[in-house]
Amino acid sequence: MLMVFSTQLFAQRYQSDWDVYLMASGKKPVAIMVDLGVKPAAPMADRPNLIILHLFFRDTTSEGMPTNAEIKNLDNLEESFISPVESTLDAVYVGRYTKDGKRDFFFYTNDTVGYRKIFEEKLGSFAKYEWSALAKKDAKWSDYFDVLYPTPRELERIKNRRGVDKLKSEGDRLTESRKVEHWIFFKYPEDRKTYAALVQDVKFEVIGSTDEKGVDGYRYGLHISRIDKVDYNSIDKVSLYLWDLALKNRGRYDGWETDVVK
Repeated sequence: MLMVFSTQLFAQRYQSDWDVYLMASGKKPVAIMVDLGVKPAAPMADRPNLIILHLFFRDTTSEGMPTNAEIKNLDNLEESFISPVESTLDAVYVGRYTKDGKRDFFFYTNDTVGYRKIFEEKLGSFAKYEWSALAKKDAKWSDYFDVLYPTPRELERIKNRRGVDKLKSEGDRLTESRKVEHWIFFKYPEDRKTYAALVQDVKFEVIGSTDEKGVDGYRYGLHISRIDKVDYNSIDKVSLYLWDLALKNRGRYDGWETDVVK
């Protein structure tokens, strides 16, 4: 379940943009929910301290994730205590990390005095859950960037999922192959030329190229297309291939676009 929280106090700094993604750590699955929208404002100089609340599950699957019944309880708990904790501690809630029988909640704040008492008060009605908490200095917001925020490759998957979700919301059943266009940018024209030759070998059509100035140094653009399916797995396979190939050729994959097919 995707839960969205907003803090009016910090609305002028950033626009919340919550998402959830899955990964693996060793042989254990990990579920991470993170506010991607905080990144442009991070790190906040007036929020140099990190408070992590560790909440331990009562019922888990064999992989250490919460059962369906447990998820409902956790959702109710989260909805009831996040906003009060933010307000009381003058904190920013940036995400949660779920793995191996527990869920960690991450808050950045200035003042950590009395935070344990605050958690005791706000979690009072959920006393059946065991929990612990810690506070530490994290002026660079390392936990936000290194633990919660997705890697560039994982961020590409999130963008793909959002693109597919948008197609579905507009009535696309995702069963039909169609023309999918892609954009890639390079620092050097010779890399663009090499890339164009490589993708033509796997049946991409080169639509055109551009020469744009002042775009983070990536001024040499390439516009390509191919007939493909756009369900989650199919678009991931195509776009991540192009993403990886761009990285190998000093380029930057810039996304895809297609028409809705109803």
